[in-house]
Amino acid sequence: MTPALRFSSGSCVLSGEPDFSNLAELSQELLLQAGKPGDMVIDLREISTCDSSLAALLTACLQKKKRQQRSLTLVNSPQKLLDLFKVYRLMQCGFRFS
Repeated sequence: MTPALRFSSGSCVLSGEPDFSNLAELSQELLLQAGKPGDMVIDLREISTCDSSLAALLTACLQKKKRQQRSLTLVNSPQKLLDLFKVYRLMQCGFRFS
């Protein structure tokens, strides 16, 4: 399933199966949102599977928010993504989890 981005109650909601083969368009959209002023919340409840490319994209978004001195909160993170964050030692990079 192609990944998609929509907005709901002040959050960016990701859905589908984001992986290396289909992340180009979503990357552009999400990085554009990350470049906007203010804190950012990304809801991941509709992600069915993912790979390390999603972890890399979220880390790029976090770096944009850090340069703005703002936060990035990940909501409803799937266990597979949390496991990837642990493997790549990204848990302490500054993400907020809810």
